[in-house]
Amino acid sequence: RLATSDIWFPELALKNSGRMFERWPKTVSIEEGGKVTFQQRLSGTFSSYQQFDNYPFDRQEIALRFFLLNWTSEKVKLVKDPVFTGMSDLLNISDWQITGVETHIEAERLEATESVHDWLIFKVKAERYLDYYIWKILVPIALIVAMSWCVFWIDPSHFGSQIGFSATAVLTIIAFIFATTNLLPRLGYFTLLDKYIAGATVFVFLALLQSLTTGYLVSRDQKVAARRIDLASRIMFPVSFAIFCLWLLRNL
Repeated sequence: RLATSDIWFPELALKNSGRMFERWPKTVSIEEGGKVTFQQRLSGTFSSYQQFDNYPFDRQEIALRFFLLNWTSEKVKLVKDPVFTGMSDLLNISDWQITGVETHIEAERLEATESVHDWLIFKVKAERYLDYYIWKILVPIALIVAMSWCVFWIDPSHFGSQIGFSATAVLTIIAFIFATTNLLPRLGYFTLLDKYIAGATVFVFLALLQSLTTGYLVSRDQKVAARRIDLASRIMFPVSFAIFCLWLLRNL
């Protein structure tokens, strides 16, 4: 019997900041010919820099980078083991669909030690489940925007009904934004979903301004001009909103 402290094996370090916890006892197996096998299972929380510009339509690549801090590439070589490289068949992560894993070895120079070390890079490719965001956020907002367009079918002489309907649409989308705030990532830049929500809010507010404009024209006894604006708005607003949505999706 040998203690693990009596057997040499290179200690792997993780470049991703975080804490690692060993789940298995430190045991080794020694085969004929002196081949020593050491296996360990690690768990922990790791960091990975990501961009969420296309959230929630984003696809992410999360990389874990292991290296040998005390041994250069000239002394210790890392080799990928295809048998132990892969993904469990039973893997369930909330909000994410894992599309594949990839492992490769590369040599990289450490500036701190001015030496070349082997790196084992394990990449996890994932994409979000979109059904939740489509039915919980995108579709309801689109319906609120469409609701604001109903004022274009109300006779502009019914000024009070138009303003009341438009104001209701504005308050509805503001309330919806507040209700879904906790579902969105808090970032220092606009994501695709943020742009969609902001654009939808502008369209609802423009419908309110249109109602004010037609109401003003009716008060000035210009009912014909007010009706023409309503007729044009029935086409211009839906088409403009469709173009806006296509513009958002142009780079996906």
